This record gives sequence, structure tokens and C-alpha cells, in this order.
Amino acid sequence: MSCPEKDFEIVAGDTFKLQTTIRDMSYVPIDVSGYDAILNLRKDKSQPVADFTFSSTIAISDGVLGRFNITLSNSDTQQLISSIQESNDFNYLLVSMDTDGNRESILQGVLTVLQPITR
Repeated sequence: MSCPEKDFEIVAGDTFKLQTTIRDMSYVPIDVSGYDAILNLRKDKSQPVADFTFSSTIAISDGVLGRFNITLSNSDTQQLISSIQESNDFNYLLVSMDTDGNRESILQGVLTVLQPITR
């Protein structure tokens, strides 16, 4: 199954919240009870190591219905803008891991971090 793509924009220093649901090919939610998830951010898709990895900010909100909540705190998003040299775009990949250790890419895209106008 191909990994869905969705792009996001966030303002550095803001809290970012997202809920995503894992579904099978028939669009039926997959029970993710006991699963873990990791969010990797890379400036360059081809680099082997992520610039940032977030796992403690991801929680299962409803395992039976396949729902994950992803939250990046204001300090997390501020940290992202601090690393920006030229581009403010990160390639992200959300990966789930089931109870047997199997990994599956569940969402990917570009996360654009915007400079705040004022703070």
C-alpha cells in the first residue's frame, strides 16, 4: 500500500497538533493498540539520518479505531526554525511500529516552518 502524502505549514513557536487514522486498503481502521510511532524530519530526503526525530509527542488516542495524535510543542517548532539555513522545508515521514516490530510508513510530505511575524 502506498503511503499517503499531506503537506503542512506551521509557525515556529506555535504548538502543532494533528490526528491521523491508519486504515487498510478497504479504508477500514486498523487496530493500533500497543503500537508505537516515530516522526522523522529531514532537510534532504536522501540523507540516511533524520535531522529531528519525535516519538514522545505521539500518542494513540483510540487504538481500536487506528487513531494517533501527533503534537509538536511550541519549543519543538521553535527548535525547527533555529536549524534553518536556507530552506524552511522539512521532508517528514510518520512511521508506525506494531507489537511484532514491523514498521510501516503511514504519512509523508513536506512540513514548512514559517518565521513568526512577531512574538
